[in-house]
Amino acid sequence: MKSTLKKIVAITALTLAAFGVAAGTASAESAPAPTPDDLVVGVLPGVTYISYDKGGAALVSGAGTVLLVGGGYRVLDGSGAVIF
Repeated sequence: MKSTLKKIVAITALTLAAFGVAAGTASAESAPAPTPDDLVVGVLPGVTYISYDKGGAALVSGAGTVLLVGGGYRVLDGSGAVIF
């Protein structure tokens, strides 16, 4: 569990660092709002992990979002523009 949490924190830190360097030009989108059936966990102050009951997951912060979509990742900046 500790190792998994360390990996999540490391990935989050690297992803958030990428937000400061990259800029996106694609159309805006955002993580779907969680429902009562979804798991919502505060990972770090200002960073939330959401595991959706219907499948998929997201790491959300004020700087941006990482979505797990269809087996791949989508990285969004703070405005919802796709970076990666």
